[in-house]
Amino acid sequence: MGQFDQDIPHSLFSLADESTGENISPLSELTHDLSISGIIVANQFKISVSFSPYRYQPQSIEKFLESYREEIGLIISHCQQKDDQELTPSDLSYTDLSLDELDDIMDNIQL
Repeated sequence: MGQFDQDIPHSLFSLADESTGENISPLSELTHDLSISGIIVANQFKISVSFSPYRYQPQSIEKFLESYREEIGLIISHCQQKDDQELTPSDLSYTDLSLDELDDIMDNIQL
């Protein structure tokens, strides 16, 4: 998952408005029974799901996505109500930092 539109506003390239179509041929063999991808473009969260029809019924996936949407909404509401910005290890360029290590560092530099 990523927010790509912030990375390329002044770039030589831009994101196309047109649909990309299928990322993978529907005839190809799935590597996982369930695959979820997300991207943020123009401040909109877009999600795509592929699943094995031998493992999941479409109604089960629809129910899962409804629950997922509700949970994402709760997370967004929680974040919007926060007064302080919180960092996670993925916000930093040093990738070998655990969340506990980051918390320890942040506790030590709090004023």
